[in-house]
Amino acid sequence: MTQQITQVHEQSRGTYGSPRVHAVLKRELLGTAAWTSRATARAAIFGYIEGWYNLHRLHSSLGYRSPADHETALAA
Repeated sequence: MTQQITQVHEQSRGTYGSPRVHAVLKRELLGTAAWTSRATARAAIFGYIEGWYNLHRLHSSLGYRSPADHETALAA
């Protein structure tokens, strides 16, 4: 699985997707554990993206705030 992510990362530069996302996944998630199955790896990747990355990473379009911080500010 790590090899496939690396290959997609290398092939995606400038053509599609976000190479930064692939690099973060490789560094922070895929390098930390041995996956027993594709389903386990897929669930971990989904959990990381939906449970942390999309909520907490900083967005330039939100004034370099996380979506969670931005929504909290809007609700106040």
